[in-house]
Amino acid sequence: MLDNLLDRPEFREDRYWSRQRYAANETIITEGESGREVFLIRCGTVRVTGCAQLEQGGAIHPGFCDLGRGDVFGEVGLLPELTRMATVMAVTDCELAVIDGIRMLEFFDAHPAIGYRIILAMYEQTASRLDQTNRQLLRVLAWGLRVHRIEDHLQAGQDTAGDAADLTRKTG
Repeated sequence: MLDNLLDRPEFREDRYWSRQRYAANETIITEGESGREVFLIRCGTVRVTGCAQLEQGGAIHPGFCDLGRGDVFGEVGLLPELTRMATVMAVTDCELAVIDGIRMLEFFDAHPAIGYRIILAMYEQTASRLDQTNRQLLRVLAWGLRVHRIEDHLQAGQDTAGDAADLTRKTG
């Protein structure tokens, strides 16, 4: 996807993108910050994490996934009104292509056929990640229902989402 874009002579390294190295355990982007860059992993592994606030105070930072060579992250950099949705840290030493999101969109305006194919591929990747996240969320929800024995209070065929919300209000 973006690998091919970097190979195009008109998408010059000095104008549209740069190479950047990150050491293992170094933070690349931070959840909540603004940024207009999109990142392509040329080598190494990064971990995408979030921040979950705990009721008792404090927070945990679960890992959503690890990404490697050829993977893209930071796509919200193409949308100026959004902030970063996750923190990304280098798991190993990495080399990234850091793409200027504003210039990338200008390039797509000048080369719409190329831009269409890349945006479509990025959309497919985002949809796949959303599907994976939904599956993880449902597994955690099912685990929580089992641990708190909420399923004992639910009867087959009922609206379990409404019942779970009612029980949460009663017990929470």
